[in-house]
Amino acid sequence: MIHPVVEGFAPLAGRPCMVSGSGTAARVAADHLRRLGASVRTDPDGAYGPDGAAGADAGTPAAGDEAAADDTATPAARLRAAGPRGSAEVLVRWADVLPAPLVHDETSAQAVCGLMHVHGRRHGRPRALRPDVAATAAGVLATTALLARLHAGAGAAGEPPATTGVDRAALLLTSHHLAVAGSDDGPPADAPGGPPFRSADGTWFEIEALAAESWAAFWGGLGAPQNAARDGWRSFAERFTTAVAPLPAALHTAARRRTWAELHELAGRSGVSACPVAPAAPEPPTAPWLLRTAPPGPPGGGAAGVRAPYRHGT
Repeated sequence: MIHPVVEGFAPLAGRPCMVSGSGTAARVAADHLRRLGASVRTDPDGAYGPDGAAGADAGTPAAGDEAAADDTATPAARLRAAGPRGSAEVLVRWADVLPAPLVHDETSAQAVCGLMHVHGRRHGRPRALRPDVAATAAGVLATTALLARLHAGAGAAGEPPATTGVDRAALLLTSHHLAVAGSDDGPPADAPGGPPFRSADGTWFEIEALAAESWAAFWGGLGAPQNAARDGWRSFAERFTTAVAPLPAALHTAARRRTWAELHELAGRSGVSACPVAPAAPEPPTAPWLLRTAPPGPPGGGAAGVRAPYRHGT
């Protein structure tokens, strides 16, 4: 339960803010600022500059930041708020720590910074995350940076903006996996299997257990073999740092014997959290059109016999 004081907390109440950019980072930052009470004006085309004038100046990189993005590149987002001494500003580059050509959109950020590799461990190959996780995290970082700048009284004339990047956000999301990879044991081997589970009536669901006792009680209540529950616990508990969770097939079999209602009720009694997950969306078509060879027309080039063009979704 969220405390009501937190719900009503609006440190930026009435403060004018500008968010430039049309991507996920800009949308997330604008949403966060509005929830903090700010009066937000958006500029999807990124037309405003550091002083509100036209131009998408990408900002000046920090001294010694040799890997910073090309300053002529369009930033992922720019935030600006009226501060006590002027305007506090935050710039979100696509590549703030990596060479500019490497990261220029969400896909390249996930690929270069390891998110695809980590997400694909259970599949044996790199796999992209469909949500814009790197850009979303970058929007959160930018909002936090703007709050820090305002708290510190930033905004003097000529003061450079604070900077972050979608690449930095992606690396932050993989930091715990990098720590595991740098340990003496090295990264875990890729392994298939793991959640989600499926009930007897076809509901796909995930579970969360923070204690081995709750995990054992849940699977014991389903009649799963004790050795299967024991062998699966460590893999399940470490999945957030290893990105793999191969589980004994007996656990999936036990889950498939009960309906979702029974599973949910047992989870509550066992101290386990269980929630249904949405089915995976079907893969989109490779192209939004279909080409067909029209049948021969009548002599003279008439259009008789030519079918109406195919439209996707019809």
